[in-house]
Amino acid sequence: MKRIFGFLLLVIIFSCSQKLHNSSLKSLKQTHGLILEKSIIDNPIKEKSGLTVMAVDITTKDTLYPNVFYSSAIEQGERDGSLIDHLCTINKLHEGYYKLQVTFWGYDTLNIDSLFFEKGKKIYLKIGLHSRF
Repeated sequence: MKRIFGFLLLVIIFSCSQKLHNSSLKSLKQTHGLILEKSIIDNPIKEKSGLTVMAVDITTKDTLYPNVFYSSAIEQGERDGSLIDHLCTINKLHEGYYKLQVTFWGYDTLNIDSLFFEKGKKIYLKIGLHSRF
């Protein structure tokens, strides 16, 4: 009898924790974007770091024109995505840790709290954003 009671208690606890876990995943999915791809390549300006961001609608995969806000201990700025190639490119960043914010009108904002940029390297990010509509 004690074994059956213990087993039932474990099943109840496990199912409750799964429900809590799944609900927190749903709320994250609705309010945040995703990093779909990340790669590091050589930067054309060897003494600086670089960043290229491509953003897509997470559901339809339509390409967006992202706006990227960046800040570190020594610099900050923003860059808009190109209407030609849909990319937001910054080639002259100092080496160090940065906070990034990727936005597009009508979509949730993706915040990256700490991303390290190495001198002479460029980070390519493909971001998926969730529509607010």
